[in-house]
Amino acid sequence: MTIKFKFFVLPIFMLVSLQIFAQHNMGFKLNFGASSRKTSFTFPAGFTVNYTTASKLAPSFSLGGFYEFNFGKNSALSAELLYTELNGTEDFNRQLFDKDRNVTGFENSTITTRVSFIALPISYTYQIRNFRILLGFQTSIDVASSGEMKITRVENGIQTDMTINSETVAQDKGDFGVRLGFCYDLSKKVALEINFYEGMNDMADSESTKIKYRQMVFGLRYRFFQKN
Repeated sequence: MTIKFKFFVLPIFMLVSLQIFAQHNMGFKLNFGASSRKTSFTFPAGFTVNYTTASKLAPSFSLGGFYEFNFGKNSALSAELLYTELNGTEDFNRQLFDKDRNVTGFENSTITTRVSFIALPISYTYQIRNFRILLGFQTSIDVASSGEMKITRVENGIQTDMTINSETVAQDKGDFGVRLGFCYDLSKKVALEINFYEGMNDMADSESTKIKYRQMVFGLRYRFFQKN
């Protein structure tokens, strides 16, 4: 059993174990916000870097269900099963040279990726009146992806534009990271929430490249079952 598989399977057992307790809340949630995909490169010693990169926010969302097991006056464990999209947009700009290292033009590329995950966040929750803080860990599996690259190349005064589409994104299929959330209970059933996710896994399939994801979403929780 690989380490990445264990990272995904462990929360499943935790999720199932929560259901055996009599005192817990269940519900569903829907969040919208933004995410980013950051790519960085490692170059050999002496290599001259002639490009710049910039990561931009892209629309993101998550939806699914949750379980809350209350084991103290102010403490609870929260487990969620989510369908979530972690998208990203990145700009790559570089100069073009001839064989004598004279600048002949430039190339600008914009890469947009759309990646769908099944995510399993497990969090510890501490409650102060109507306000709750959630701190936990999230594992995810990539279930679908697509990408688009738009390139503008100007060399020796001649401009060339092209678009390349891909049905999949070349990267690792599993991600994991830390998660921080804040909730405010509007009533016994409805709560407002905000969640931050910081991916820790290097999702790239290359030793010279690193890819990591981030996400921030806002939304609602609705409890359809509550403990007495």
